[in-house]
Amino acid sequence: MKTKTNKTKKLRRLALAAALLLILALLLAFDAINGDPLSQQWAIYRAIRYAEKLYPEETFHWDQRTAADGQFFHYMVYVQSDQSRDTNFAVQTRFWLLTDDEIRGMEFEPTHTFYVDHRWNTAYRLGDEAAQQVAAYLTVQAP
Repeated sequence: MKTKTNKTKKLRRLALAAALLLILALLLAFDAINGDPLSQQWAIYRAIRYAEKLYPEETFHWDQRTAADGQFFHYMVYVQSDQSRDTNFAVQTRFWLLTDDEIRGMEFEPTHTFYVDHRWNTAYRLGDEAAQQVAAYLTVQAP
C-alpha cells in the first residue's frame, strides 16, 4: 500500500510541476506578443540613460506622443531632448539588457547620430514649418 501512495504523491507533484510550467509558458508567450508594463518602464529608463550618455550636455525624456512598443522582448522608445527640439531619436532595448540605437534591418540607413549631428532633423522641421506657412498663405490668396 505504501508504494501506491508514493506513486500517487509523485504523480501529483509531477502534474503540479507540469501545470506550473504550462502557466509560465503561457505568460511568457503573452508577454512576448503584447509586452508588459514593467519591461516597458525599464526600456524607457534604459533609453533615457543611453541618450544622456551619448549627449552628456543634454537631458532627455520619453517622447510620449509615441508609444514605447514592445514585442518579443524588443522595445522601441523615442527620446526627446529637453534642450533642443531637434534632438530626438529612437532607441531599441532588447531582452531588458541590451540597448541599441540601430533598428534591425536598416543597416544601410543613416543612424540617429547622422540626423542629429548633421542637423537633418532641423532641416526637416524647418521644411515642414515652411510648407505649413506656404499652405496657409495659398489658401488665403488662391482658394
